Amino acid sequence: MATDKSIRIPGQATYASNFEVAKQALLDAREMILTTAADLVKPQTWEDEDGNVWLAKGLKVAVMNNGGTPDLYILKDPDNYTDPNSWHKVGDNEGMKPLVLNMFYPIESTSEHDLGVSFEELKAAVRSDRTIWLRNEEDSFLSYSALVDEDTSEVSLHIAIKGTLHYRLVFTSSTQEGKVDVEVIREDYDKSGIGLGNVTNDAQVKRSEMGKANGVATLGADGKVPVEQLPELDTSLYLPVAELPTQDIKTDKIYLVPATETEEKNIYDEYAYINGKWEKFGSVQAKADLSGYYTKTEADQKFATKSVATISAAGLMSAADKTKVDALPAAAEVVTSVVLEVETI
Repeated sequence: MATDKSIRIPGQATYASNFEVAKQALLDAREMILTTAADLVKPQTWEDEDGNVWLAKGLKVAVMNNGGTPDLYILKDPDNYTDPNSWHKVGDNEGMKPLVLNMFYPIESTSEHDLGVSFEELKAAVRSDRTIWLRNEEDSFLSYSALVDEDTSEVSLHIAIKGTLHYRLVFTSSTQEGKVDVEVIREDYDKSGIGLGNVTNDAQVKRSEMGKANGVATLGADGKVPVEQLPELDTSLYLPVAELPTQDIKTDKIYLVPATETEEKNIYDEYAYINGKWEKFGSVQAKADLSGYYTKTEADQKFATKSVATISAAGLMSAADKTKVDALPAAAEVVTSVVLEVETI
């Protein structure tokens, strides 16, 4: 059957078959937006790598509303796709245009705005489930939920910035004609809202700074800082001095000062600096480890009591004997055997 080209534009390629798709994706990638309906009117959503926009009347787009209830939009005017009125949400009252609010909304503030509509019009739009867009000079946002509080005469709209940063806008009637009071409340500004959901709050340390100067110490297998990363620690308790200091006093030390009331030089008085004054609390006698030395008795037995050696007793060598020993010939010249030949008479 011939196609009436006056009714629709025919396609440029024909095929006598259907497709079995082996990929979890739509055949036309333009049919789904994974963020909010606000992306429908953004050029960067539709431009290809060359900056061209290939939109056609009747394009169906599924908007996922950040995991909420999906909405289906149909493009009515591809030449003016940046106008919210060019998109029709399936399910809206037939012929009802979106309500567009022109405003600039400072975060976490309360101010008055000329929205371009009255507060009563805004309430009527919410009651009739009309699509509401908020636009400023740089961007646009679609309200994904709206509520009229009949008790307080407030209108609450919820919007999402960059898909995950959620804000609640509370509208009330203003005393100034033609304006509406608007309070902007940030609801869930957290790390997931700025694309950092997998980042922990733990402090991060560069490996190049571990165990290095101006860096941080590491821990060994026992959970303690290795000795080589520790400074030289003064672990001594006693500090010998000639006299007690008057400045730079170490309150964690016991000062040892030579005692003046004894003639022995190894007696020291013990002082500690407590509550701003010196306190003496004892004396100590320094002891040396002489285990590797001879005692006086041992030295006398071995050396001091020795007399000149005799044939029968060991002793010290006399000066005369030392002279004789020095006069002996070298070992090579010493005759160790004598052969006596007696001439027979």
